[in-house]
Amino acid sequence: TLRQITVSTIYTYSPTSLLHIFFTLAEPCLSLFFFFLMIRRPPRSTLSSSSAASDVYKRQVSTQSTGEGTAIMSFQLYDDNNMLMSADAKAMFFLTPKDLALLPQHRPGGWGAGRTTFYHREDLHQAALHKHGAAGLQKKLDSRAARNDKKRKREADAQVAEQALRQRTDSNAMTGAPGCTPLELSKLRKELRRALKPVLTWDYMRSKNAPNGCYASVQLPRITQREYCGLIGRSADPELRSLAKKGAWYSCAVGFGEVFGEGATPPQGSGGRYGCNSQLGLDPTVELTVKFSPSTGTMSVAAYVSVAA
Repeated sequence: TLRQITVSTIYTYSPTSLLHIFFTLAEPCLSLFFFFLMIRRPPRSTLSSSSAASDVYKRQVSTQSTGEGTAIMSFQLYDDNNMLMSADAKAMFFLTPKDLALLPQHRPGGWGAGRTTFYHREDLHQAALHKHGAAGLQKKLDSRAARNDKKRKREADAQVAEQALRQRTDSNAMTGAPGCTPLELSKLRKELRRALKPVLTWDYMRSKNAPNGCYASVQLPRITQREYCGLIGRSADPELRSLAKKGAWYSCAVGFGEVFGEGATPPQGSGGRYGCNSQLGLDPTVELTVKFSPSTGTMSVAAYVSVAA
């Protein structure tokens, strides 16, 4: 039996067998000991356990050698004005990941810091001067400032046009152009329901690693600007003056009732094993993001898919 074998092994006085028995008995205790060592409370300086998300308290652990060969751990608070993350560094100084790889990297220490990397502003500025030159960097900065000014002007004009749109009651008063007819709007809504069917499946949810719900986006080609205005409830603005264009797209957040009609039932999935996709549908309480590209005649609709109530 197992007990006889264990006793005979003990009486052999073999060092190897005794060590094997010791580690077999001590393994659960050691696992429990290291488990409690891994549990640490977050630092008091942060409001949550994710100190990487805090823009105020960033700590960097550095080691300094002393004469006796020991190491001293020191912590340094990160200043928002001097330290920038990778995305901000690339955008502000027109650098690429290859450029950032040549610069000194600073990683915060502490609970939940992860792999967040910071770069010193002075190092980024010197790298930008070395890459683009003083004149080239100034030209890029001026171009970006001009783009931002145009963007702010478009947004201001869109706000003024939207206020004027709300004061008008006639749907064709702005330009006199014909609006989207009820028949065209009904066909467009049916086409949108058909386009949403492929994303109302559990396979799509698993592909997004979101078992509880996720945003899904579909595109519809060959859409006219008049149809887009009718779908988002802006038939009185066929030129889309009340929307600020971002790149090639107009974007607008619209309620479910405006897109599919008041009192319409949310689109639901169908098919799947044992009809399981019928459990999914669009959440009518979440606004839809409807975009339109006039150059390509493409409309993009983003909606939130979840388990139907």
